[in-house]
Amino acid sequence: ELMQTIHGGLVPGGGLILIEKVKAETDAFDAAFVDLHHAMKRDKGYSHLEIARKREALDEVLIPWKLSENLELLRGSGFRSAEVFFKWNNFAGLVALK
Repeated sequence: ELMQTIHGGLVPGGGLILIEKVKAETDAFDAAFVDLHHAMKRDKGYSHLEIARKREALDEVLIPWKLSENLELLRGSGFRSAEVFFKWNNFAGLVALK
């Protein structure tokens, strides 16, 4: 519903930029990307406990979708085209045009 509302509010030819945390298409890649993200956080000075607490706090709140599911959602909400313009590990930037 939210994407359809956003689509409806755009002028013809308007666009949406969406940055999302995404789940990999396979469990093996998903685990690898999560591990890389946690390693980056440790390199930035976060403790193992801080990383675990944040993951636990978001576990039932932020439920990432696969990139393919996000693209399907955009196209199914009426956007005539949607593409990935950025991807890094488990984060992606998408652009969609009305």
